[in-house]
Amino acid sequence: GVAAPPPFVGPFAFTAALGGCAALGNGRVLGVVNALLVGALLASFAALLALAAPAVSARGLLEPRDWGRAVDAFPICVLALVFHNVVPAVTRALRGEASAIRLAVLGGSAVPLVMFLLWDG
Repeated sequence: GVAAPPPFVGPFAFTAALGGCAALGNGRVLGVVNALLVGALLASFAALLALAAPAVSARGLLEPRDWGRAVDAFPICVLALVFHNVVPAVTRALRGEASAIRLAVLGGSAVPLVMFLLWDG
């Protein structure tokens, strides 16, 4: 058969493709690529949820939790500290329109929150 490539080939090719697109593409191309990747992310998450749904117990949602594991959320909290870097980019992209910016920030925060609650709930 065909020999598998070394482990570094996949990440290198992915980085080269996206980095090349970012370096050489214009804003419109990057927007389309980003939309396609976000769509693929949401579709794969929906498929993962659909496959895992039979193993979910509604009773488990109401049981007491072990808050000692809250420490595991620390990396997410640190990541949240860089959230402010997104706002200037969103503001520019939406040309300063306050209602559109508000909707984008709230929607952009709600989608991952819902994904997390569906997955970890």
